Amino acid sequence: METQQKHITLAIIATILLLGLAFTQFNWIKKAHDLKKDHVRRDLKKMADDIAINLESIEGFIWKKIARGEKEIKHEHIEETILSVINNYKTDEKIYYSIYQEKENGIFISNSDHFKKNLKKSSHRSCLSCILTINFNNDSLRNISPDMMFIRSIQQTLALPNSLPENELLWVSLYLREESALTKKSILGFVMLTLGLILLMTFIFGYTLFSLSRQKKINQVKDDFFNNMTHEFKTPLSSIRLATKVLKRNPDETKKENYLNLIENESRKLEGQVYQLLQLSLLDSDNIGQRKHRSS
Repeated sequence: METQQKHITLAIIATILLLGLAFTQFNWIKKAHDLKKDHVRRDLKKMADDIAINLESIEGFIWKKIARGEKEIKHEHIEETILSVINNYKTDEKIYYSIYQEKENGIFISNSDHFKKNLKKSSHRSCLSCILTINFNNDSLRNISPDMMFIRSIQQTLALPNSLPENELLWVSLYLREESALTKKSILGFVMLTLGLILLMTFIFGYTLFSLSRQKKINQVKDDFFNNMTHEFKTPLSSIRLATKVLKRNPDETKKENYLNLIENESRKLEGQVYQLLQLSLLDSDNIGQRKHRSS
């Protein structure tokens, strides 16, 4: 009963540890997923800022005239610059981009009209109309580079004199269709490794419980067997002892033969029981030897 209680306690402790490990591992997976998602979003936002600054550095790209419709902008004029920035981030995923105004029927230039709504609602965007250029060359603006620019906030831009209305500002936006899939794919190896370890520990835990249960049954069978054998030994021994006492007290020749036969029969029974014990011992030794041979 005490051994059974120990096994139950061990099973409960092992189950708690296994559940705790699974919870910890999946918590780590969630944190890794969230970190990767934030990393992807930061990269897309930085990419949008870089595109906006590089577009502003193109000669003839005057955002205020374009926003007011005084100057036309063509897709082929900006596509090379945008793709160059995207390629610098070395991503294999298809990234959609657009230059747009929030006002109805405003400017919208993109490499895909299918995702117009997604691009306009994207959080990965940068304000083209908010770029400020710091130039120390009084003679010409032809030497402007991205290093001479930074992006002001919307509030700072709208506070400027002669600023465009907010819905007429030009924006650069990016949209990654498989953003969630990309994040999950990046941690897929970690997830598979975690699941593999949990399954392995579950198998080991289950096998341990199975082995303990089988060992308990074997011990129970052995206990029953030895109890029966004890009874089987005691009966003939008692008969032999009784017959011997009778022979010592009553040397009657007529009964002597009967008692001697009784002693002989009970001795044969004992011999049979001893033979069974020897066979069981040999069988158990063979099983142990086979297990050692397989393990080696």
